[in-house]
Amino acid sequence: MDLGGRIKYAQALISEDSEKAEILLSNSMPKHLYQYRSGLARNTESNELFDIENLRMNEIRMSKASSFNDPYDSLIFCNSKDIIYLNPNIKKECDITEDIINSVNEGFDYQELFYVSCFTEDFASMLMWSHYANRHMGFCVEYELQKLQQVAPTPFPSMIRPVIYDNEELNFMSLNFDQRISLYPYIKSSEWSYEKEWRLAIKAVKAEGYDYSTCNGLSIYIGKPTGIYMGTRIDKNNNDLIDSLFSYCKNDKVRLYRMKIDYENIMLKPILVN
Repeated sequence: MDLGGRIKYAQALISEDSEKAEILLSNSMPKHLYQYRSGLARNTESNELFDIENLRMNEIRMSKASSFNDPYDSLIFCNSKDIIYLNPNIKKECDITEDIINSVNEGFDYQELFYVSCFTEDFASMLMWSHYANRHMGFCVEYELQKLQQVAPTPFPSMIRPVIYDNEELNFMSLNFDQRISLYPYIKSSEWSYEKEWRLAIKAVKAEGYDYSTCNGLSIYIGKPTGIYMGTRIDKNNNDLIDSLFSYCKNDKVRLYRMKIDYENIMLKPILVN
């Protein structure tokens, strides 16, 4: 989904035209989504790399926005109308000073409301390989979007949706506070638009025997991927990672690629290795 399509999708959501939003979404869905992984952290109990453990279990890791590289990710801003909505004891907007608005926003722990897992439409981004895959020493996992949409990982409400890159054409503040809460995990500054991001977001709540309201992160079943892409510098990582990826792809019949640099065009290209 290109930037223009994301804006039209957001405008349909803001105008509360859910039917139009779903049509725009279904007409613009990519076939695959990708998730970059560093292959760094290791489980101290099993001594297995967490990323390989999740891969072997067909799981993804979900985290709260407080752990993300953007400190303003999932930012929720309360205006004077929101404060009246949240506090019925306040009757008039004129009673709300700028200090009160600042105090409410600074004290609202907005980043703890959702668990989020991030995907992208682009498996060959130089920047994302550098930022999210340990400087090209990690790997990238390919999923079929249609199958991801069919996975119901938990009893919690969850949606895989495109990230909306905010700009002057969009007026999210016209929505009420509850409506905006459900959208905030999917809204980012336009400066991040190069990531072409999609997200799976799950509310940090209790339901049906589960309690995801307090843990820092969680792993959920997402189904088998359709491909694995190794970074151009993966051989500079530990051999455990390469051996584990070859073994996983062989046993689970998943395509394995190695990214190579095209020096003439200064771009990354995948080479099938199995």
